[in-house]
Amino acid sequence: MIIKYLKIIGLVLAGFFLGVWVCSYLVPDIGGERDKAARLVLEDASVWFIEKGLSEYYDGKSLKKIAERLEKNGAHLSTSIVIDRNDELAEILLEYYWVGDWVRCYTRKESKGKIYEYWVIYRSARRDDVKKEIYFLVTAADALNKKREILHRSGRFFSKYLLSDGSYLNFPVDDDRQIYELKPWRSFQEAYANTELDGIEVLFENGRYIRRKR
Repeated sequence: MIIKYLKIIGLVLAGFFLGVWVCSYLVPDIGGERDKAARLVLEDASVWFIEKGLSEYYDGKSLKKIAERLEKNGAHLSTSIVIDRNDELAEILLEYYWVGDWVRCYTRKESKGKIYEYWVIYRSARRDDVKKEIYFLVTAADALNKKREILHRSGRFFSKYLLSDGSYLNFPVDDDRQIYELKPWRSFQEAYANTELDGIEVLFENGRYIRRKR
């Protein structure tokens, strides 16, 4: 009998929280307060993962602990954290209300005792009235397990970044798989205007990537 009542209570609570979530999505966000809150939460989580989370993983912290920190302030991990898996360096997908962050490390270079990485934060939304954003970042660290410093962040795509040692960190513009993942032809086309990816589209057909100019 007790188990039956506990099940009923569980169903009631589940229905309540589902109703709250649906209302939060459907009810107009007057003044954009929930949108602002979502962006702050996601910004904190995404930047933390770039600056510290990945280094903590390489320093021995479990993915479970990293996930707990990412979700500490309310962000929700849509999928499991990906690090050094399936040819991916690092990737997370976060959500809060109707806003989502896709954070991905696209390339890594070691030069003169430093680790440099090129990251993209893709901030999307499930509501048409909510602004979408994209950011391209370059980071530096003394080692894989050390905190990363954001050297450059821009809302406009750049294919290479001049490092302090005179060399360049290059985005893999010739890697069709990476471009397929980024999909510059689908969203934020203005961010790629007059760059190497302007008008470029990559399709995946019959097990291979096909690049074409739109």
